[in-house]
Amino acid sequence: MKWDLTKQNDLGTSKEIQNDLLDCILEVCHEEIIKQINRASYLAIVAAETTDISGKTQLVTIFRYVFNGEPVERFWNYMNPEKCDTLILSQDIF
Repeated sequence: MKWDLTKQNDLGTSKEIQNDLLDCILEVCHEEIIKQINRASYLAIVAAETTDISGKTQLVTIFRYVFNGEPVERFWNYMNPEKCDTLILSQDIF
């Protein structure tokens, strides 16, 4: 296979390649967070919802736990739920 470094895809800078790399990084981070949570004595889930100026609902989920005697706060995800009701938000979080 011959690489043409004048093409964006061959440089590894296309949006698809960048998004694939970010997804892989997120997966590794989530795996590490899950390992830490499984060893933690306590866990708190923080779900903060807000609506932006255009009326779009935004939800962020954060985990708080104690790991190796130190409090830890880890970002888990960000999403735009379809609606802002208890059922939809709980399904999106879990």
